[in-house]
Amino acid sequence: MKKVLGLFLVIVLSTASLFAQNNRRGGMADRDSLRKERFVAELSLNDKQKAEFQKINEAFIAKAKAEREKQREVMKAEREKQQQKMLAMTEERNAEMKKIMTAEQYQQYLEKQKSRNGSRESFNRDNRPANNKDRSHEQRHRRNDKRR
Repeated sequence: MKKVLGLFLVIVLSTASLFAQNNRRGGMADRDSLRKERFVAELSLNDKQKAEFQKINEAFIAKAKAEREKQREVMKAEREKQQQKMLAMTEERNAEMKKIMTAEQYQQYLEKQKSRNGSRESFNRDNRPANNKDRSHEQRHRRNDKRR
């Protein structure tokens, strides 16, 4: 009897675990549609109200998506502007260093800077995928693994 009860309990827990995993994999669209349906039911909306409710939500989603894209473009432009500023500061520093060093010292300084920055320059940001969806699991988590 204990074995049967234990086996039944294992089966029930396994099944519950599988359902929980499937719910997490459902995606945003499924969760959003369930949320909308719950709102409609809780608010007791009629068919006309339900249609307007969905129309308003769809318009909001489209506006929010457009705003996020716009924000990404602003961030990209700001990042490029910051990179140009840092490049100008580096060139200014190098010009000042050249004034105080001999030609040989300055050449050694540039070589050391180049070798020091070489690892950063080899990491070309332009060749990276646009978002995490385009990268493999290993690529997405490589940075975190290096930190540990």
